[in-house]
Amino acid sequence: MNSDLRNKIVLEAERVAFFLFVVLVFFLPISSAIIEISFTAILVCFLVRTIFARFSLSKTKLFFQNKINLSLLIFYLSIAVSTVISPMPSKSFIAWFFKWGEGVLLFYFAQVFLTKKKVIFLLKLFLASSILICIDGFYQKIVGVDFIRRFSISSANNAIRATFYNPNNLSSYLTAMFFINYGVLYRSKKNWVKIIVVIASLMLMGGLLLTYSRAGWFSFLVGIILLVAFSADKQSRVLLAIFAAIFVAVTSHLPFFEQKLLLTFHAGGDAQRFVLWKAAILMFKHNPLFGRGLGLFMDCVKEYAVNLEGAYYAHNCYLQILAETGIFGLGTFLWFLWELLLKGYKELRRRVDFRYLGLFLGLISFLIGAFFDTQFYSLKLSIFFWLLLSFVAVYISDSTANKKFA
Repeated sequence: MNSDLRNKIVLEAERVAFFLFVVLVFFLPISSAIIEISFTAILVCFLVRTIFARFSLSKTKLFFQNKINLSLLIFYLSIAVSTVISPMPSKSFIAWFFKWGEGVLLFYFAQVFLTKKKVIFLLKLFLASSILICIDGFYQKIVGVDFIRRFSISSANNAIRATFYNPNNLSSYLTAMFFINYGVLYRSKKNWVKIIVVIASLMLMGGLLLTYSRAGWFSFLVGIILLVAFSADKQSRVLLAIFAAIFVAVTSHLPFFEQKLLLTFHAGGDAQRFVLWKAAILMFKHNPLFGRGLGLFMDCVKEYAVNLEGAYYAHNCYLQILAETGIFGLGTFLWFLWELLLKGYKELRRRVDFRYLGLFLGLISFLIGAFFDTQFYSLKLSIFFWLLLSFVAVYISDSTANKKFA
């Protein structure tokens, strides 16, 4: 096969892969099936590209000289050990190969197929999709079911969840999207775009409020503080202060706000979350190095906590990683995040790009929310998380050669 035909096939694979990223981004909050189909098709594009672009060992070495990519690889290999020592090795292998492996590969594929310009386009598409989800959530609040998937409103407290499994998942998504929206649109010089920014921001805040998620509210306020700190111009700070004031005023005047706070420590309320955290720590102590086994928290938690009925996540993603994979698993995961966030912060210090700032703070808000819930273990949110990570990595990548390793 001549080189021209090879190059044509590689170029076509890259075009198809980008189209699949477009599909994945827009339909991410809507359909788990489309997520899986899109990922599988992107994997096929990667294999085609690898075969016809002629694999290069030197480019692969260069790719993994980047500490972000190297630390992620070491994390993935570290948690593989937990599948070997697991009391249910087949179940742990499935969690390793499919649940975590899908995210890791997606992170690497994004660096192969995406550029900064393409990431900016995908962020705009994320915004369009999030506005659709907000409208869907408002409709769900009024009618009782959403119009996209016919999901019913949360029966516990009439909180909206739109197309997500529960309100907390929706809140994580909307919080991150608030900052992405602000970053994508704020710097526009067109007045009509600025009006859209305000309307979209109010919609995203309104949706977040209607999830009644304290973790989402907390992540949002921390993100606002950070955004104000990084925003140099007075107009931006004033606008953000107004958003924060509206948010605090509404939440503090909600009739059930005080009860929601008291529920945190109530024996029949969120105190069970602390029981699960304690159980996670006890599980970690059972095998401090490699944990009880990847993907087995729900199977093992009843050994460490009494009076639990049903299956439970730890409601703290970091503690669950620690319980399942031990020091090596959590340590290498935090190393990966440290490398990414450190380089991301240095990029902000070098020059403030509002689109990148919104993306970066969207990721930060998501990581904060993960301390209180199960974001890494929801398909929609886990893929959302890995996309945010990969977009940041593409933004701060040092060279084209460092991205194109296949």
